[in-house]
Amino acid sequence: MMKKTRKDPLIPQIFLSRTIFPRLVAGAEGDPALYIDIRDHNKAERAVLFDVGNIARLSPPEIAKLDAVFISHTHMDHFGGFDKLLRSMINEEGGKRITLYGPPGIIQCVRGRISGYVWNLIDAEAFGFDIFEIRGESLLHRSEEVLADEINERGLRLAPNELTHEALDGSLHALRVSASISTHASIVGNPKIIRLETAADSNGLVHEIFNSDGYRVQMTPLFHKIPSLSYAMIHEDYIHINASELLRLEIPDGMWIRTLKEKAQSGEGLGELLPSNVYEVSSKHSIKSYQDAMMRLLEFSPGERIAYSVDFLYSEDSESRLAKLASRADLYFCEGYFQDEHEDRATEKCHLTASQAGRIAKAANVKNLVLFHFSPLCMGRFSQNRDEARRHHPSVHIYS
Repeated sequence: MMKKTRKDPLIPQIFLSRTIFPRLVAGAEGDPALYIDIRDHNKAERAVLFDVGNIARLSPPEIAKLDAVFISHTHMDHFGGFDKLLRSMINEEGGKRITLYGPPGIIQCVRGRISGYVWNLIDAEAFGFDIFEIRGESLLHRSEEVLADEINERGLRLAPNELTHEALDGSLHALRVSASISTHASIVGNPKIIRLETAADSNGLVHEIFNSDGYRVQMTPLFHKIPSLSYAMIHEDYIHINASELLRLEIPDGMWIRTLKEKAQSGEGLGELLPSNVYEVSSKHSIKSYQDAMMRLLEFSPGERIAYSVDFLYSEDSESRLAKLASRADLYFCEGYFQDEHEDRATEKCHLTASQAGRIAKAANVKNLVLFHFSPLCMGRFSQNRDEARRHHPSVHIYS
């Protein structure tokens, strides 16, 4: 009997480089979850996840690659897969930690989910979270561990949150909690304020919330009768060595390659001659300076921007915010929840119509709009959602 292969809703790679691989884990119709696999040259594979609505198709190795998880809001269809995330973190080796960002209330939601289980057989430090709860307009930081003597017959109970809201001068903030199971009683760290930078050219509407080696994540809050956070992942321009050409010319590698990349990025010192041990070989191929090496041996991969927006009221403010957040995005994943005939209902429920998603995509000048997350009223008629969005933006796609 032929084995049935799993069909994942992969996004065609024609829109991106060969280093970024996004997919809607449950497809366009399922509860939202956008997984982005990052495969930069000469770096360990990493990933980010936007929402955890239905992540049943994510394997433990895929979850293990996660640098961070970003939650828009904690309605069930966007947070229902949290237990799968939690279950995948618990293994015999232990020690897995995940960084999680979310709106006001995310810490309490995580506490509630964890406290619903009994942990008497879990070893110390079996898993943990670094949770950033985005509030008001500044970043409030605290580290906290779960106390062993607070694991009672009901299960795990996290220490009470002793922090109060403290707004600071209109800058974004979040409450940070580091939580883990521990065999010893300890609480570490004190509350402190960390200000988040406003993203460049965003008129204060977009904030940087996460920065990793080679990419960063930005956020803007929107209105869904509660805060609903929209995100953008920006993959930086990447410079890498053409290893096959280096091998073909028999030029030795070494620290000079790092220096070459640094000079290429800064544009300074490119006229300098290569180190003598490299020069002896490279000069035979007319590669004498760092400038020559840059032209012959380096490859430049352009960066990409992927934006993600779900569940919010269409308004002039939301369009302005998303025009900055999703500006010139290669892929813009946006809900196309309702059709034009449901516009009044969309306003009542604080959701978008597909036409409104198309208008936002046009305002942001995105390259490709990917519609997903549809109302049951539209089931079987998604092509109409796509057509309505295309009245405003020419490149609209639905991948099921």
